Amino acid sequence: MAEKTPFRTEHLRLETGERFVLTVAADGMPVWWPNLYCQIAIRERGISFSAMHAYMSAICVFHNVCGNLRIDVDARIESLELFREEEIADLRNELRRKLRNSEAHGRGSSDEKETVKNAHWKSRLTAVSNYIVWRTNPVIDRMSLRDERLPEARRRLDALPRRLVGKIMVRKNTSKEGMDEKTERAFLDAITPGYPTNPFNKRNQIRNQALWRLYHAGLRRSAPLTLAGHHLHLNTDDPYVFVPRVQDDPDDPRAQEPRNKTLAHPVSLRADTAAILHDYMVKHRPTYPGAKKSKYVFFS
Repeated sequence: MAEKTPFRTEHLRLETGERFVLTVAADGMPVWWPNLYCQIAIRERGISFSAMHAYMSAICVFHNVCGNLRIDVDARIESLELFREEEIADLRNELRRKLRNSEAHGRGSSDEKETVKNAHWKSRLTAVSNYIVWRTNPVIDRMSLRDERLPEARRRLDALPRRLVGKIMVRKNTSKEGMDEKTERAFLDAITPGYPTNPFNKRNQIRNQALWRLYHAGLRRSAPLTLAGHHLHLNTDDPYVFVPRVQDDPDDPRAQEPRNKTLAHPVSLRADTAAILHDYMVKHRPTYPGAKKSKYVFFS
């Protein structure tokens, strides 16, 4: 018996510290196929929790749209009928919208003009296409080589990604130029505590300057949030930070755990950046509630 839509995603944290996206049905019970797919096909990739959530949210939308259209997904896959052109069109339209609580309600924003960019739309459609192909392949594998339906079944499945994803143009930003000197000066001024263009509240200006200085030094988005005090080497002739490779830290209490997938590596710092970090760690960080209980340089 098929689980009742709408499907939605929930955040599950395992004892190992790993975060997992659990798909549940309208009654709050886990659903079989999406969770099996997430476990077998998605989890093993070692992608971030946010990427896993994006994949499974798109799959929830797929099931919810099928539920609204009275499409029995299990029956369509087992019969290898798959989906008609008008149903493909409905799926494409729904997955293009900026969805509010999409995994809970299976419908988009009331404003049909609110759509995601092509790259995001293509990513959603690809996630759904991969899921359907993954579910359909075992059905085809069970067919006898003498079955006259086999060539047509393979043709339909091979054509599905092309029909569902289509030709979506995604513009690639080929510009890799950094900031020019004038822009860099404006940026450094804007993160300086007390400067007129600093957008942050006074309480957090010193902390935010230290954080943005690390980004300026070349750290990726999540990397500064994985740093603990022992990763800072500021009192040497060549100051640097050591960026660890962190995934699924069981001791990290943060709801949205940052993950750094690159290999562990040192990053050199300018002397003024090292001085700013030292000042933050020694004078300012201890003024935040919970500072003594947290090992992280930046914490929430």
